[in-house]
Amino acid sequence: MASISVLGGLVIWTDLIKRAGDVNSWTVQPAQLPLGIRVSPGLGLPYGWIAFSLLVMSVISHAIESVPPFRPVVTIPDS
Repeated sequence: MASISVLGGLVIWTDLIKRAGDVNSWTVQPAQLPLGIRVSPGLGLPYGWIAFSLLVMSVISHAIESVPPFRPVVTIPDS
């Protein structure tokens, strides 16, 4: 659930940052001066994708462990 939630949030955040990047090229019409607003993703976006990758990697071991052929077989010797 955490991986899916982080993925959904990052997809929305990435799209918003990409769309908000259009503000960088806006100008004030009469003088053709830049608006003065700069939009950049900063470090939060790459850190978010790294967090998603680590969450997915942490689930892999649990997924492999839940498959019966990969479960460790422990036998107790008869006395």
